[in-house]
Amino acid sequence: MTAAEIAWLNTYHRWVAETVSPHLDPAEQAWLGSACAALG
Repeated sequence: MTAAEIAWLNTYHRWVAETVSPHLDPAEQAWLGSACAALG
């Protein structure tokens, strides 16, 4: 992936985590945080 693609994906993952997390229980929030962790 290019640097621009990685930046786009990281931005998308941040948006998903911020949007979805409030609707999840703590265990699901932890999983989502790991799944949406920023890429290198």
